[in-house]
Amino acid sequence: MRINFEQQNLVLEEDTPEDALRGELGTYYTINQLGALEPVGFTSGKILSSSISGPTRNGNLLIPSTTHTINFYGRESQFRDQLQWKSFVSSLVDTSSTFEDHTFIGNVHERDVTVKNNYHDPRYEDYTKIYDTNHLLNYNLMNYKFNNEVPHIKTMSLIKSTFDSPTIEAPNSDDTFKQLVFEYPERIENYSGSLRDLDRKQRHIFKINKQQGNVSNLNLPYILNVFSLGDFQHRSELYDLMTENRMSKFILQSIKSNSTFRNIDFAPQVSVAEQAIEKIKAHDLTGFVLNNNTQFFDEKDDELFLLEEDDLNPNHISNRFVNQVRAVRFLQGYREIMKMNEKNYDDILRSRAAKTFRIGYKIQKYYLNDATLPVQTYYISDHSSLLSFLDSQLKYGDRYIYKFYDLIAVLGTTHSYSDLYITNTDEQLQSADDQTIRNYGDSDFNKKYRARVNVRVAPSFQVFETKIMQSEKIFFDSPTLPPQVNFYNEMNKKNNVMFSFRTSMVSSHDPNYNFKIIGPNDKAIRDKINLSRDNVYGTVFDTEYFTGRYEIYRMETPPKKISDFEDHFLIEVDQTTEILSKKLTPQGDRVNYTLDYPNASYEDVIQTHQKYYYLFRTLTYHGTPSNHTEIFEVELLEDSDETKLIVKEYRIPEIDRNTDTKAAKRLLKIMPNLEQIMFDDEEYDDLGAAINSLGTLEKKLFPGGTVGKKFKIRITSKHTGKKMDINLTFRIKDNFLTE
Repeated sequence: MRINFEQQNLVLEEDTPEDALRGELGTYYTINQLGALEPVGFTSGKILSSSISGPTRNGNLLIPSTTHTINFYGRESQFRDQLQWKSFVSSLVDTSSTFEDHTFIGNVHERDVTVKNNYHDPRYEDYTKIYDTNHLLNYNLMNYKFNNEVPHIKTMSLIKSTFDSPTIEAPNSDDTFKQLVFEYPERIENYSGSLRDLDRKQRHIFKINKQQGNVSNLNLPYILNVFSLGDFQHRSELYDLMTENRMSKFILQSIKSNSTFRNIDFAPQVSVAEQAIEKIKAHDLTGFVLNNNTQFFDEKDDELFLLEEDDLNPNHISNRFVNQVRAVRFLQGYREIMKMNEKNYDDILRSRAAKTFRIGYKIQKYYLNDATLPVQTYYISDHSSLLSFLDSQLKYGDRYIYKFYDLIAVLGTTHSYSDLYITNTDEQLQSADDQTIRNYGDSDFNKKYRARVNVRVAPSFQVFETKIMQSEKIFFDSPTLPPQVNFYNEMNKKNNVMFSFRTSMVSSHDPNYNFKIIGPNDKAIRDKINLSRDNVYGTVFDTEYFTGRYEIYRMETPPKKISDFEDHFLIEVDQTTEILSKKLTPQGDRVNYTLDYPNASYEDVIQTHQKYYYLFRTLTYHGTPSNHTEIFEVELLEDSDETKLIVKEYRIPEIDRNTDTKAAKRLLKIMPNLEQIMFDDEEYDDLGAAINSLGTLEKKLFPGGTVGKKFKIRITSKHTGKKMDINLTFRIKDNFLTE
């Protein structure tokens, strides 16, 4: 659960309430010392009592409001005279301002975003690198149930070619869907419409139709899927009212085109530990309802509407009367929803949350970065897409940023004060323009300090774009596992070493097995793999995109780190063959196919009696490398009549970066370890042999002779940080005892 407070309705620390009278008579939410939300009053102790009349409804207004009369009384002990009371009341009641309250409770949605790789289609994937995002196949248009009924949607969903028959239909089965994917390269190059219009028309897509086609999204090479985790309450009486009266298209279009929106500061309280101010875009729903001309519907050149079957031609002369009837019915239901769910002044004083109605959601899609305008925005109110959203328009290898927003209609309030009367020196209620009231309609007329004011409460129906989540995704291929390499040499080829390669035919779905780079040039690939990783299995390594390509790196000196290989690329081995197929394209042309060999071999020429260091990787069709193999140390040894191949694994020596430290004061005593100055149990005939055996540890202080190893001891001052080095060498002193 998430409580969203307008900033003026959440009082923090030493802030004062926006509406001081509400603070005296009711409550505001604040955060207590334990970090929990708590409704508290902000009383001065100067108000003795108060009374609030029941609501009086103004039924003459199209959007009715209610009025209450408030009487309140001051404590006589708190005021010197009527002038001081008047000053206090004037500071308490602000008759020049309008106060808003749209505090609402929203659910925190859990959603999963994943790119599903259905199958590898090299031709289509290569064309996505060439054409813009909005020129690619759009599953939402291809699977729109009525795409054949709307000419421009039919043209775009088909990527209709100049070679197509006028009677061609949009895909309506899995087979025609697959055929359309296969024909995409020819279709986009011979598109019968304008590529500019194809791009612009898909900038804003409104999914209002509740009925989708039955074509499986598995027929696309890949698709992005956003789905809800757990229950998702999408229905509301306002949503149903909009749907039944075909008003969704008008309201969502108004949200998209509204240039008079407001950014309202909200304090979303997700947990007791999290508190921040964020701006939420707000649209006046009542203004849309009252000011829209619903007799005509105008689809802009940057908009595409997927409507219900009975709404496909909303501007037909036969539909104008129907549109007006629907608008009247919607307004009647709209007023009824406000009447049944509006808040009164007592609800405001008690800080009760407003009623909310989910009407849809909005998805902004950015290409590469979100510093510019989105390339696409979806406005969605259809039932199925509220639970799951699919997007097929992704260029291979490029990053997309998705921002998801709930479209929440909140029935809040505005209230304002008027007709303020305060007792004068004659203890009569007097207004600012010196009007007095003798019959003030309450039983506490004998109180000395009295005040009376009217408060008008009006419904404020706002649509808020509340951010659900943001996700960065990329369509990227799956790397393979490292290759398996065999080494051998042949007779009469004394300087040649041969490699045979084959890749592992198994897949790795271990979330702990990650992509490893060789050098800085691989960091961009690692970032893309991380953006495309599976949410459950992590980076998936398999052979789906493998076509028999291998990389070989070679060094002639021992590497000190794995990145040393980056500048020692030797060659790429690729044993593919192009063949001419008998199968024809729709235009009658033959198609060249590449026959991939998963295994390969390579022959390298090296010097004998010299060590070489090799590293190997596989490459996918798109050039994504696998993890590297272990480092192989290879050497050819030559004798009188043959060469011998020596291959073994080479491990880069680990550098000991440990630093030994010991705290000391003014004195430092340095002496060898006891085990370094002990003799073993053997008996020796001379002193030299005995000295050589000094020490029982494997690493001896005196490896031979009377002079030991050299040590450097660095002393660092804790106070000044100054350093001093002591070079230390142990010597053996011979003491001969004579009789």
